[in-house]
Amino acid sequence: MMKRFKILFIMLILLLVPVVSVNFKFSSSTPKAQIQENKIKSLAFETALGDPIPGLTTKEVGRFQSGKFEFERDHTPEEGLGPTFNGTSCVECHGFPVTGGSLDSLNDLTARVGRLTKKGTYDGLENFGGEPLSFLGVVPGCEPQKIPNKAQFVSRRAGQQLFGLGLVDAISDQAILANADPNDKDGDGIKGHPNIVHSIHFGDTRVGRFGWKAHMPTMLDFCADAYVVEIGITSPDIPINRHPNGQKSVCDTSPSPEDFDGRVTNSFNDFISFLAPPPQKPLDASASQGKALFTSIGCAKCHIPTLMTATLAERPDLLSPALASQEVNLYSDLLLHDMGDALRDGIQTGTAGPADWRTQPLWGLSTKKFFLHDGRTSDLSKVIEFHGGEAAKSRDKFFKLKSSSQKDLINFLKSL
Repeated sequence: MMKRFKILFIMLILLLVPVVSVNFKFSSSTPKAQIQENKIKSLAFETALGDPIPGLTTKEVGRFQSGKFEFERDHTPEEGLGPTFNGTSCVECHGFPVTGGSLDSLNDLTARVGRLTKKGTYDGLENFGGEPLSFLGVVPGCEPQKIPNKAQFVSRRAGQQLFGLGLVDAISDQAILANADPNDKDGDGIKGHPNIVHSIHFGDTRVGRFGWKAHMPTMLDFCADAYVVEIGITSPDIPINRHPNGQKSVCDTSPSPEDFDGRVTNSFNDFISFLAPPPQKPLDASASQGKALFTSIGCAKCHIPTLMTATLAERPDLLSPALASQEVNLYSDLLLHDMGDALRDGIQTGTAGPADWRTQPLWGLSTKKFFLHDGRTSDLSKVIEFHGGEAAKSRDKFFKLKSSSQKDLINFLKSL
């Protein structure tokens, strides 16, 4: 019996030796970091809607799942909900058609408010509850938030999709600025300019990229701001709660910051940063023709099909190597453009003027119910019709196309 055991043991060792040798030879000839970098560059984002991005480690997938749990769970007044809020969970406004999506009902529209003073300067009405408002819900017994009487501008806003935003966060400021042309030097009528804003988290000035007017520069800023505005919970980056109607609420009894160590806010950041971009549908003959028309009439001048994320050398702070050196097929330049009177809302944020809007990324378009900042239409032809200002030439070219060509372009948009 002992002899048979020794023979089996020797055979097992012999079987393992080639595996160990091969692995050793492979890892010694190619550095681990290089292997990972090569793997990332060849990744194709063939994921289902709501999945994490490919290439994450087991630990990173765990962080994604933990963040998703925090994103979906209901918050309570005992942990700091309110006193006014727009939802008890993030998924209330970002849940269609899956977690991380956009809103499912126009009843969930929020609002930004503002006015012009007698001197002609812009006032976001921070002393009256501020913009944006948290007025869709209120903790029982607390006073509701009202739209201030002094508000001249009330801009309804729809919650946006969050798919792929970790990749957007990983695009360098320089890559965005490379497409800016505020003085229209090339004479094409397109004057994209960045919204240069302050980062609360990092304490410096950066290029804005999140929000309808690109008023948030980083994902960490976005998460902290959304947590206090939409749910009413403070964090280390924003430790002071907002005052409904400009008055400190008697119901705000939780000690601030309520997310005292930033754990929940960072979990949101993990979930959104690791959320894969929306998959794009294969193009049929009509959509392929529409894609060519999209470029030929000038839509791609602002809705740039692809930007690249930074390398690990450029951004060693990235949450994961899986975010580095990636193509981001978002169809946006992330710059501000004057979109004309039909979309003018009067709200000014950072360097974004009353009619300025960030070029809306088009990826995920096929999974949305409502379009434009206020969800005013579900008809893509109507969306194009509302495009004015810098987009007027492309809009006019679209409506001069024969109906079959217009349909081709719409079919292309529906593939995104």
